[in-house]
Amino acid sequence: MRLSLDTNVLISAYFWHGTERRPLWDCLRGSHECYISDYVIYELQKVLIGKFSLQEESVERYLSVLMTFLGLIHTESGPEVSRDPKDNPILWACAKGNVDALITGDGDLLSPRNDEKLLCPENSCFKVLRTGEVLG
Repeated sequence: MRLSLDTNVLISAYFWHGTERRPLWDCLRGSHECYISDYVIYELQKVLIGKFSLQEESVERYLSVLMTFLGLIHTESGPEVSRDPKDNPILWACAKGNVDALITGDGDLLSPRNDEKLLCPENSCFKVLRTGEVLG
């Protein structure tokens, strides 16, 4: 399965050992083909350094590990899909990267999906799943 991990999942994986870390471990072990967008990298740096006051060197090490195992998708723009305009680049990166699923805990990213948990911006469909839904 081609997965993309959202910022909140990667932050949770950094700090906590619960179910939020499992998708990342699956990616590191090669159980899934995993991707990260350049926009998520930017958000991750901003939040870990700004909000959580981590040292820049620690964040760079984490990003280095992520980039060793996760492919990079360059962010594109498109029509507004999410209630939160800051989340649209994440959704468009998933569409561009032809991922099967975006793993997130963000309510704004989860809200536009349909009953089958699919989101289809301009005919490029992928699932938007909570961590527990992908671990099933």
